[in-house]
Amino acid sequence: MAPIVGLLGGLLERGEKRGVFRRGIDPNELYIAIAALGYFYLSNSATLSAVLGRELRAPTRLDEHWRASAEMIQRFVRAAA
Repeated sequence: MAPIVGLLGGLLERGEKRGVFRRGIDPNELYIAIAALGYFYLSNSATLSAVLGRELRAPTRLDEHWRASAEMIQRFVRAAA
């Protein structure tokens, strides 16, 4: 197991016990999702910028993407209210 997956697994376990994170999240899949959110955006930013008509590597756009990505992951792991 990769060290980062082990860290995520421990974090998920502690969050489940506290009732903060929902049960049954696979740390491998969570890691892949986090990596995908960053990799796809950056590796395709030139093409996406042309298609969408906005410069995705501009500091404000990058900040928007990282904030949106963090919110997506938080909503994915959060336990139901």
